[in-house]
Amino acid sequence: VCSRIHIGDYMELQITCIERASLLPVTALEFCSITGIEFLLAGEGSCLKAFSCDGSLLIKEEVLPFRKIHGIRLAPKEVHSNPSSALLLVFGHKGLRTAMIRYEDDSLRLECSRKVTELPDWILDVCWVAFHDLEHLEVVAVTAHNAVMVLRTSPTEDTAVVIQSEVNCILYSARARLLGNSIVVAAGTVFNRILLWHSESEASPGPTRVAVRLSLSGHQGVIFSLGFNEDLSRLVSVSDDRTIRLWNLPLDWKALEGMEQHACALVLYGHTSRVWDARLLPGCIVSIGEDTTCRVWSYRGECLQVVEGHKGRNVWSLAVSRERNLVATGGGDCSIRVFTLKSAERDSECAMDVKIPQLQSIPEAGHRKPDAPRSVLLSGRTAICLTSDGCLYALEMDTAPGATATPVEKDWVHILHDPEFAGYSIMALSEFCDPQELRMLALGNLRGYIKLLSVAHRGVCSVEATWKAHEGKVFSLNWVSCINSSLSSLLFSCGPEGITICWDIKPSEGHHLTAIFTLATLILPPSKHRWISAALVVQDIDDCDKSIYSIIAGDRKGSLHVYRSEFVPTLVEDHSITVTGDKFMEPLYSLRGVHGPNGVTCITFHNGSVYTAGRDGYCRQYHLSLEGRMSELTKFRVVKGMDWIERLMFIDGDLLALGFHTTDMILYSCNQNKYIVRINCGGGHRSYGFSSKQELLSAKEAFAVYIKQSAVCLRVASIEAYFTKPVLQPAFVGREAVSLSVLHSDLTSGTGLVAVGSEDCSICLLLLQPSASNDRDLSPCKVLKTLQGHISSVRALSSSPSCHGNCRLLFSGGARASLKAWLVPVGGLDSENGGDVTLEAELFLHQDSLKPGRGKGKAKHKGLVSELPPECRVMALVSFPISELCSSDLERGICPHTSALHYVAAGCSDAVIKQYVYNEKDRSFCALAQLTFHDRCILSMEYLIHRDTKKTSTDAGDDFQKRDTFFFNSCGFLFSAATDGKIAVWSLDRAISEWLGSQGHSLTKDEDSSLKEDSAHSVGKTVSLTSDLTACETGQVPDLTTSIEVHQSGINDIAISSITGTDSYHIATVGDDNALAVTHFSVTTSYYGLNPRANIVVQKQFIEPSAHYSSITGVRFINPDVLVTTSIDQRMVVWQIVDRPSPDATPDGGIPSLKRLACLPHSVADVSSLRVYHSRSVISLWTCHDNHSIALHVYLKFVLQVDI
Repeated sequence: VCSRIHIGDYMELQITCIERASLLPVTALEFCSITGIEFLLAGEGSCLKAFSCDGSLLIKEEVLPFRKIHGIRLAPKEVHSNPSSALLLVFGHKGLRTAMIRYEDDSLRLECSRKVTELPDWILDVCWVAFHDLEHLEVVAVTAHNAVMVLRTSPTEDTAVVIQSEVNCILYSARARLLGNSIVVAAGTVFNRILLWHSESEASPGPTRVAVRLSLSGHQGVIFSLGFNEDLSRLVSVSDDRTIRLWNLPLDWKALEGMEQHACALVLYGHTSRVWDARLLPGCIVSIGEDTTCRVWSYRGECLQVVEGHKGRNVWSLAVSRERNLVATGGGDCSIRVFTLKSAERDSECAMDVKIPQLQSIPEAGHRKPDAPRSVLLSGRTAICLTSDGCLYALEMDTAPGATATPVEKDWVHILHDPEFAGYSIMALSEFCDPQELRMLALGNLRGYIKLLSVAHRGVCSVEATWKAHEGKVFSLNWVSCINSSLSSLLFSCGPEGITICWDIKPSEGHHLTAIFTLATLILPPSKHRWISAALVVQDIDDCDKSIYSIIAGDRKGSLHVYRSEFVPTLVEDHSITVTGDKFMEPLYSLRGVHGPNGVTCITFHNGSVYTAGRDGYCRQYHLSLEGRMSELTKFRVVKGMDWIERLMFIDGDLLALGFHTTDMILYSCNQNKYIVRINCGGGHRSYGFSSKQELLSAKEAFAVYIKQSAVCLRVASIEAYFTKPVLQPAFVGREAVSLSVLHSDLTSGTGLVAVGSEDCSICLLLLQPSASNDRDLSPCKVLKTLQGHISSVRALSSSPSCHGNCRLLFSGGARASLKAWLVPVGGLDSENGGDVTLEAELFLHQDSLKPGRGKGKAKHKGLVSELPPECRVMALVSFPISELCSSDLERGICPHTSALHYVAAGCSDAVIKQYVYNEKDRSFCALAQLTFHDRCILSMEYLIHRDTKKTSTDAGDDFQKRDTFFFNSCGFLFSAATDGKIAVWSLDRAISEWLGSQGHSLTKDEDSSLKEDSAHSVGKTVSLTSDLTACETGQVPDLTTSIEVHQSGINDIAISSITGTDSYHIATVGDDNALAVTHFSVTTSYYGLNPRANIVVQKQFIEPSAHYSSITGVRFINPDVLVTTSIDQRMVVWQIVDRPSPDATPDGGIPSLKRLACLPHSVADVSSLRVYHSRSVISLWTCHDNHSIALHVYLKFVLQVDI
């Protein structure tokens, strides 16, 4: 759609509608082979994409405008035999188009027919009959009313012959095959039956009815998909009843007369939700479903493998390449994943359970229990076991091809027996660095002794040293990495009273032990479980070129402790050490309970950040400053269900998490969104060992060892499929995208950053980079980062410029009354990781509404009770810097920190508007006021800053600087709309100025003074309840200026535009009543001394009662007099406000001043949000849809005409 419209004497609006929806559910997939090279074709919305098998995007072109591609059918060799090209039919909705892909000069080129053939009914399947060229062909199409259309196309005229089945019913699915001159049709009805019939392709013109030859019944739900095998002897069907059914068709079923019933040969049940599609292969059946899994079945009914990875709800499309045994799946999360059928066989997991030997040399002591394994570790392929009698064994696992022998007791290699380590003992193994280097094994016992052994290749161990380290039980041993240092792995041992010693083990050139040094002695703060469970050492260089070490220690109570000191090596000469109290190093500060009460399990360093994990299922990212201060950047749950994370590993930008879920040990990939290894070990409360990161990379196998039922269990699983590229296109969001916020738009380069909130509790940051050659040619959106932390849908987003350089503050709100503040860098948007996005603060709105009074239990004991229920949902957000109200240098000089203060308003589902002031310096929310006017759910909000140019602060003279209330010559207004169809207008400037006056003493404090122990280093904070209550009680509640009744039902969106050169504005609103209303109002300001008071005066109102055919969900101004609306009727309409006298004036003063400039259809429904994006001289419109993940761009360009 392209048009030019004059909107003034010198201005022209050039409208070019190009649907560049690059983030769409993948609804069609097909493999094609050209000159022996395999390519994957994907349909996303109206666009056809072509990928190479290594994941490179080769083609992206719009094929079916304003439609979704539902299927891609390749021409068989009988129709098109040219190996250097592929001929295909692309269909969706009622449209059909022919395309040809050619492979020339190592590149693909797509050529399409000139027009889209439109059929009178919905197309369910197509197949080829004959081909002459792109404009002359013959195809067969099955439509939704159980009919076949034989279509012959030409540039001038299309002819069609309709062949109707005698059973005229609505179909949910159909499959057509050409067998000689016959058209074979399998139709899945809404009545849970499958009808098979056939007809001649050379049917005579005119209506023809064909009898149904075979009827298959057995499904308990509608039929979603059907598929034949190669010789039409088998049929597979999938249904709403979650089953896959296999039917063996009789060889003579075409000759049958009447509808014959036929029994089902096989029923496959395993999908946990509806099944969408299935394919018959020579050796297996592949199916996809709503449970986001792809399952591989044998013809005996066994489920061979469940392939996971897609986010959200659905896997919509499936393709199979028989030549390369590849299976591709496309999901509602926009991702495309590929796996091989060879890896889809039964897991090649090698399982071995071995009992330990019983040494006869150990004297019997009464009725001594048999020796049993106490703890196990893994070094490469060698399992190391320490028993309750103090025996140490090693066992090599042979996984070479052809090795079938299962280890037995005699295969254990006895290393040592030490009665001192009987009963109680612990083990720790140093990190794997090089296969040729030794690893160190440390043993600790009940008497405080540590025994050190070197572990060579294939588990050969030798004792190096034994010394007394503590005056009592050794509670923990940890080998710790030292970042930015030449020091090798350090050994931390923790004894009674939380005393922890850092040991440096010096090996010689022959890799044997040379000396043992103590570097530091730490003491943990008192707690119930007072020992270290994980640690990390980071070396820094201070101003005097001294090496300062930051020690980050996590304890068994889930707290983090930070120590900072120089290391002073002390040689341990007599293999014993005496620790005195004056040597203890106290923690610099502590972050208590950050990982819950069950302990910190892992601390690692990656890309300049410290990552911690624990038994609470969360991973936290921290920034470690040069002074040793840790500030939390973000926290996230790796995967739902993993409540115990044991280890974090970073491999090629992917985060692998090893942990436990119920009785399973799992290795999970965050990038691939799937489980790499899953072993039923019985749970995490047992000794275990797992391959290190370097061993995973070198062996492409995962080794695990654990103790179960007094036996050492060894497991080996191949992870070679992980290192292939299974993800051709990454995922966007897994559920509906419901909110949008444009964070940045560069008018020069055209680069932009957009945040999208989703129903899957995440916020996705998208990077958009237009082509350098053409403003209309956009590259696909790139997912930079996914922000997690909300516990429910992210319904509202709002951004505000930050005082921290080239950054933006992003405020997000969701269910359970949650509000979060993120700091998003917008510089360097083309970086791989999208910058370090940090979670600055988080707040639950019901927590700041606590009032003294009635309560029960703990609430009564504290004298506090919550007024806002936690079920409350944040529906709308508004934010802006308070410095926007300070338009003069004098005001900025009096309040220099207003640039770090932001006004934030949250409209809630319980009709309450909560207002806050957010301080960037100390990362805190402070309650300002609570507004109640609407009796219904708040749906949308917008703000307005009105500049009063008639009076400035300098007119007040010297008395202005003596005032307790700050003076603004700019007035702030908040517009709120709810399901009652009313707009409430609130004045904000007086309440904000009085709050600044009461809090002014705290605005000049030094930024660093807010850093306090514990709470200062957590993710943001709110002021104390006392301060919050004081602010609410003493602050002036903003004035309700006016209310305007506009719509008959809920108002979904608000947009405000200023009229140039005046104090007047236009406010546009849209609602569920299909109406567009534009209200013209002006702002008048009166003064009472130095107190400004602004009033809203409504002058006129323009209403278009039927602006769309259904509910309107978005409106935005792209020019002071031009606006755009969008609706779930799949249309985007451009309007112009014609503000001039008209003879059609109505008696009540309403003038029809809305002129429709253009109506732009699009292929997506259920639009939920609309935002404007400025790029170069082009204005793009971003729309967010309930259809999972959609980004639609429509370009509007203003052209200035000047006559010379």
